Amino acid sequence: MNRSLIAFYVGSIAFVLYGVGHSLGYASGRAEDREKEFVKVLRSTPAEMPGVSKSRFDLYEGYSWMTGLMPLAFGLLNLVLVRVAPQLVVSSRPLLAVNLLVALAVALMAWRFFFAPPLSLAALAALAFLLGLVWAGG
Repeated sequence: MNRSLIAFYVGSIAFVLYGVGHSLGYASGRAEDREKEFVKVLRSTPAEMPGVSKSRFDLYEGYSWMTGLMPLAFGLLNLVLVRVAPQLVVSSRPLLAVNLLVALAVALMAWRFFFAPPLSLAALAALAFLLGLVWAGG
């Protein structure tokens, strides 16, 4: 198997694990008493957007779900590509570059807002896609 393809596969698996871990962690989270008060304030604070009024909690919750589901979707789409068109993955530097940019953005968010496990998976994905990009050129 081509090194670039292996790197793409590793980065994709890291995306999937990140997305599953984030989504399961968020879905199973239990608010502590002090957090319940914060959630209550968020729910009662409006966030006006064109054509709709939501609460600040709606924005928080939606952003959190997107933070988990987008890397999951990228990872699953990548795994489908590896399965149906491995030669496309190996020969497409733009595909590797887009995945690298997404992985770097996810890693930056994980570094800024989260803790070691999400950061580790996001950094692994970024490193894998970087290596895939380097190896695709050689």
